[in-house]
Amino acid sequence: MPGIEAMVNSSGMMIVDIAVPTGFTPVATSLDALKDNGTITRYEIAGRKVVLYIDEMKVGEELNFTMQMQALFPVKAAAQGSKAYSYYNPEVSAEVKGVEMNVT
Repeated sequence: MPGIEAMVNSSGMMIVDIAVPTGFTPVATSLDALKDNGTITRYEIAGRKVVLYIDEMKVGEELNFTMQMQALFPVKAAAQGSKAYSYYNPEVSAEVKGVEMNVT
């Protein structure tokens, strides 16, 4: 997520809260793959969000990943925003706005 800057050398534990739109469910195998390849330390599916735990990021480091969600039925939905932040220093954070989607 763009916009994370700080006056420290590393973030410590990073948390990424990803909103799950109404009518969708996260695909656990895509999350397991992120864990297996070391991109994330662990994850939790908590209601309508997925929480990713990342051990550490260096200042200026970017992390790109793909996670899949499956539509449960035809729906027009607006996903809520998502946020990344440092567990030990929550003011080090970034947010992105949600998007609208239409599944027919």
